[in-house]
Amino acid sequence: MKRTTLVLTASALSLMMSGAFAAGEDPQAAAGGMDQQAQLDPSSSYRASDLMDVQVKNSQDEDLGTISELIVDKEGKVSHVVLQEGGGLGEGEKYAVPWDRVSITSPEDVLIDVSPDQLSSEFAAFDEQIFEESGAQLQQDSGTQESPSGSGSY
Repeated sequence: MKRTTLVLTASALSLMMSGAFAAGEDPQAAAGGMDQQAQLDPSSSYRASDLMDVQVKNSQDEDLGTISELIVDKEGKVSHVVLQEGGGLGEGEKYAVPWDRVSITSPEDVLIDVSPDQLSSEFAAFDEQIFEESGAQLQQDSGTQESPSGSGSY
């Protein structure tokens, strides 16, 4: 739970800051100013907390699992969702699904157009322990956070 809160907080801050950098504004001024708030369009935006534990389906209305985490890259963009098969109670495998494969029309309507059988063949398994250990090692080695590289598990 603590890790999820940290990921969600980092996601929100990263998204807010990336808009200020892209516009060439001072990020601190933009974060506290009305201009940044005026640019936020709630009709086309979703809070990360609203997406957690949402049931994900495919276009055939088959249940694929639930979103258990959002992964943010070092540029501050959501790169993957962690999809957990069988619900959010710790059962089932977890897969790192690239963000561009996810379709969201509302926080209750999240689609990934693959069959349940394709999850394990198309997406890398998400191993939380490997992910955390790789991130901790990168922080110790370079003082920065980077995504682990390589194939297989995230």
